[in-house]
Amino acid sequence: MLTLQKLLNVSINIVSRYNGIMSRDNRIVSQNNRIVSQNNRIVSQNNRIVSRYNRIMSRDNGIVSQNNGIVSQNNGIVSRNNGIVSRCITLLLKTLPSVC
Repeated sequence: MLTLQKLLNVSINIVSRYNGIMSRDNRIVSQNNRIVSQNNRIVSQNNRIVSRYNRIMSRDNGIVSQNNGIVSQNNGIVSRNNGIVSRCITLLLKTLPSVC
């Protein structure tokens, strides 16, 4: 009977230790869940920042595209003006000998 009592005591000690370990593990899991929740909030915040950045970049790309169109138009104007200047110089060179 004494052996059975010792076996019972050992079993109780094992169960008690197991419960202590489980209790500790549950606290760690709970703490980890809080960290995961906090990380999810950070990810959500970062997603909002990225979304805002993407909208700004999209708008900026539109502005750059518009500016490229303006530059292209201006290059056309410069090219046309160069043609006018070239014709004026040609005309001037033709009329210069008769003046001199």
